[in-house]
Amino acid sequence: MTYKFKNFFRSRLALKILIYLLFFSSILSLSATGVQLFFDYQKNFKEVKKSISIIKETRLAPISLSLYNYNFAQLETQLDSLLNLTGIKHLKIIEKEGFEKSTGKFDTAWERTIKEEVYLKYVDASNRTISLGKLEITATLNNPYQRIYERLPVLLTANLIKALITAILIFGIVQYLITRHLGSIANYASNFSMEKLNTPLNLKRKPFFFIQEDEFDQLTYAINNMRLRLKKDIEKQSAYEANLLRSEERLRQLVNASRDAVVIHKDGKIFFANRQYYYMFGYNPDELTDVNIISKTMTSQSAAYIQKMISSERLGNYEITARKKDKTLFPAEIHSTSMEFHGETVRVVSIRDVTEYKNTQEEIAKLRNFLKSIIDSMPSFIAGIDTEGKITAWNTKAEKLTGVTAENAMGKPLEKMLPDVDIKFDDLKKTVYARNIETFQKIRVMRDGKEYLFDITIYPLAQGFEGAAIRADDITEKIRMEELLIQSEKMLSVGGLAAGMAHEINNPLAGILQNLQVIENRFKTDMQKNLDTAADCGITMAAMQQYMEKREIFSLMDSISKSGKRAATIVRDMLSFARKSDSSFMEHDLKKIMDITVTLAEKEYDFKKKFDFKKIKIIREYDKIPRILCDSNKIQQVLLNLLKNGAHAMAERSGNGVAPCFILRVFRKDNMVRVEIEDNGPGMDKKTQKKIFEPFFTTKPVGIGTGLGLSVSYFIIIENHMGKMGVNSLPGKGATFYIELPIAEPS
Repeated sequence: MTYKFKNFFRSRLALKILIYLLFFSSILSLSATGVQLFFDYQKNFKEVKKSISIIKETRLAPISLSLYNYNFAQLETQLDSLLNLTGIKHLKIIEKEGFEKSTGKFDTAWERTIKEEVYLKYVDASNRTISLGKLEITATLNNPYQRIYERLPVLLTANLIKALITAILIFGIVQYLITRHLGSIANYASNFSMEKLNTPLNLKRKPFFFIQEDEFDQLTYAINNMRLRLKKDIEKQSAYEANLLRSEERLRQLVNASRDAVVIHKDGKIFFANRQYYYMFGYNPDELTDVNIISKTMTSQSAAYIQKMISSERLGNYEITARKKDKTLFPAEIHSTSMEFHGETVRVVSIRDVTEYKNTQEEIAKLRNFLKSIIDSMPSFIAGIDTEGKITAWNTKAEKLTGVTAENAMGKPLEKMLPDVDIKFDDLKKTVYARNIETFQKIRVMRDGKEYLFDITIYPLAQGFEGAAIRADDITEKIRMEELLIQSEKMLSVGGLAAGMAHEINNPLAGILQNLQVIENRFKTDMQKNLDTAADCGITMAAMQQYMEKREIFSLMDSISKSGKRAATIVRDMLSFARKSDSSFMEHDLKKIMDITVTLAEKEYDFKKKFDFKKIKIIREYDKIPRILCDSNKIQQVLLNLLKNGAHAMAERSGNGVAPCFILRVFRKDNMVRVEIEDNGPGMDKKTQKKIFEPFFTTKPVGIGTGLGLSVSYFIIIENHMGKMGVNSLPGKGATFYIELPIAEPS
C-alpha cells in the first residue's frame, strides 16, 4: 500500500472528519455522563422519599401514643431512631397545646432539603379520634448531589476516553476505506489532461470478504467511462471545430464576395464587416474601430431614423441616405435582422447601393410616362387585356368614351366596362388565345340614345407577354362623311345631268311661255290688229272673249302659264346644282333670318291637309352667336323648306293627339354656327335618312312632292356656303335637321 499514515495530517478531509468525530463523541460522552448522573440522582431521591413514606406509614402511631401518654423519654427515643433513616436530618413535634419537641439539625444556608408536615392523631378505646398536633419532617438532598460530584470526574473521563478511542477507530476505518481513495481520485483529477486521456484511474483496492464491488469501484468505473466518452466527444468536437473553421472561412469568403455590404454591429459598434462594406464607404477597418458607424456613415436624418428603428426593435427593409468618407451622398437600401453573436444580441445588416437602381427606375418611370403619354394622346380607344379578358391598360380616350377611370378599370373584365358594345367577347377571347390580329368592323355602340360605329382591332402582344392590345376607332363621322361624299358625288353627277336637261328643257319651255304670252296678247288686248282680224272673220273681239271666258279658255291659259313658270323655277333650281356664286354673300345674323323665315311660314295654309302653320308651337333656344357670311335669300329658302317639310310631317301625325311643336336652336359650335330644327313628327328610319338628300327622293304621295327640295337645300349649304347639313331621327321620335355655317372672318 503506497498510502502512508503521515498523509493523514496533510488531508483536510481527514482533519474535518477527526474534528467532527471528536466534537460529536464529546457531546455523546457528556450526554451519557449526564444521563447516568441523572439516574443516580433519581435513585437517591427515591430513597429519601421512601424514608419519609416509612415515617408516615409505620412510625406515626407509636409517636402519637407516646405524645398522648406524655411519655417524652420514649418520644425522644423514637425521634432519634428516625434520624437513622436515609436523608432524615431534622424532626419536630408541635403539640396542639404549644409543646414542641425536636431532634437533629441541618445547615439551611447551603443544604438542599425536602420539608413535609403530617398530623398526629390518636384513636381512643371508644374509637374517637383525638388531634394531638403535627410532625415536621425535614430531609436533606445533599447526599445525592454529593455522590454526583464524586462520580462526575470518573464518569466523564471514562466516557471521553471511550469516545476518543471510538473516533480514532472510526477515523482509521474512514481513512483506509474512503479518504485515501478520495485522495487518489483527487490526485488523478488534478493531474488529468489531454495527454492522460488514455490513462485509466486505478485505486488498487482488494475485495473485502464477500463484498466484491462497492461504490468506489462504481465511481472508478464511471470516471473511466466518462474519460472514454470525453475522449470521443473531444475527437468529435475537434472534427466539428475543424469543419466549423472551414465553414466559417467559406462563409467569410462568400460574404466578402457579395456585392452588398454586410456588417454585424450593436448600437453602431462593429463586430464584423466584409470588404465590400469598407469599399462602399471608403474607410479602412482601423478608421471604424470603436466609433458609431450609424452616425459616421449616414446623414443625420437617416441616422435618427435608424436609431429609432433599433430602439423599437423593428427589423426589415429601410431606405436611407448614406454618406461616404469623402462626404458623397448616395441612396442605399438596407435589410436588418437580429441574431446571437458571442452571447450578445446584435444586428446583421446588408447594405446595397441603389443609385443605379434608382436611376434605372427613374428612366423606366420616364419611359413608362412617355409611352403612356403617347397612348393617351392617341385619338383611338386603347386598352390592354390578359388571356382572361381582364383589363391591364386603359388610355385617356377610353376614360372619355366610357366614363370609367383607369384606376377603376384595371383588373375588371372588359365586357363589364363595355356593356353597350355589340360584340361577342367570347370570340374576342378566342382571338387573344389564338394570337391572331383580328378586326371587327362597324361595331354598333349605343350611348346616350345615339348610335355610334367603331372599328375594333385586336393585336396580340409580343412573345413573352400574355394578352392583347385592343384599338377601337370611332368611325361614325367617317362613315357619315363617306356617305355624304358618295351622296355629293351622286349629286354632282345628277347636277351635271340636271344642268344639261335644264338647258334642253329651258329652250322649248321659253318658247311655250313666249307663245302663250303672244296668244294672251291676241285674245285679251284690244289692239287694232286684233280688231281688224276679227272683223275680217266676221266676229267681234268682245264676242270671242265672251266665248273664251265661258269655255274657261283663259283659265286654262293661266294654268298653263303657272305650270310653265313653275317648270322654269325647277329648271332654275336644277341649274344651281352646277354653279356656285358668292356675289350676293354678306354678313347676316342667322337668328333674324330664322325669325323672318318663321314669319313667312306662318302664312302657309294647306287646304288639303287642313293644316295651319300658325297653330304649331314654336320654342326658341337661341344663344349669343357671331354673324355669318351668306346669301340670306338662299339660307331663307333652305330654312323655309325645312319648316314646311316638318309641318307636313307633323300634320300626318296630328290625328294621333300629338300637338305639333318645333324647337329652334341657334348656337355656336367651334368655328361654326349651328341651326337645329327639331319636330315631333313620325320620324324616319336609317334607310330613309341615307336617301333623304338624294334628288327626286320623296316620302310624299305621287304628284305632291318633287323630291328636289332637300337636295337643293343640301347643295345650297354644302356647295354654295361650304357648310354642313344632316339629320338625326328615330322612328316615332321625330326628326332634327341641322345645318352648320362658317363664322364670318373679321374684315
